[in-house]
Amino acid sequence: MYLYLKQKVFSIVEKFNFFDENQNVVYSAKGSFFQIPKSFTLFKDDEPVFKIERKIFSFMPQFRFFSLPSGADAGYIRGKFSLHKNFDIFTPEGDFKIEGSLLGYTFKITDTVGNVLTDVSKQYFTWGDTYKIQIDETRISPETACGAIIAFDNVIHNGGGNN
Repeated sequence: MYLYLKQKVFSIVEKFNFFDENQNVVYSAKGSFFQIPKSFTLFKDDEPVFKIERKIFSFMPQFRFFSLPSGADAGYIRGKFSLHKNFDIFTPEGDFKIEGSLLGYTFKITDTVGNVLTDVSKQYFTWGDTYKIQIDETRISPETACGAIIAFDNVIHNGGGNN
């Protein structure tokens, strides 16, 4: 599955749209406004399907994932101490890693033995942040991949520390 992530440039709250190759919105996400802890909700067909919530008071960035509408625990993502942007992801689907470039313009979600499940690359010469995403749906759900990408983007653009 190929998706394109486009972050809205002029918005009070953080908003993201995930498009397919035909420019159709597959997922959209919206960040909370002045809420502690910071959270993002992922929507499909205007229905909430996934929530990403940043943990406060942690040494390294951490986010919890929840399946919606049930609110069931869907795992978490935890930053690792590294010069590069690296995270561990723990979900019922399995354990994964995010390994990013120094500036966070390209990154991959891999399984524990290094097989690439999601490949993300920044598209240049676009208005706002735009990323091309390739997801292996047989190995990781698009909701988990999109949630991890949103968490990664939040850390890259809003600093590695806590809120």
